[in-house]
Amino acid sequence: MKSRGCWLHPPFGFRVDGDGGLIPDDNEQVIIAQARALRAGGATLRAIQAAMETQYGRKLSLDAPQRVLADTSATGSNQIAPSADC
Repeated sequence: MKSRGCWLHPPFGFRVDGDGGLIPDDNEQVIIAQARALRAGGATLRAIQAAMETQYGRKLSLDAPQRVLADTSATGSNQIAPSADC
């Protein structure tokens, strides 16, 4: 999948552009912003997970909010990069 930068599943909040790079997914960026606001207000990961499902219809695993919240960059640079040998 060299032509797509080897991203089989881009990080949550991003999608693959025509050149194989990552670009923000506006819909998922809204979800990330809401999750960060909830966490800043003291919400637990389970509460964030439940809110994402209720408000956006997105069923996420419990570790998904943790991964998303751990990435403090605007570009998802803390996410796993595609393999160099693609």
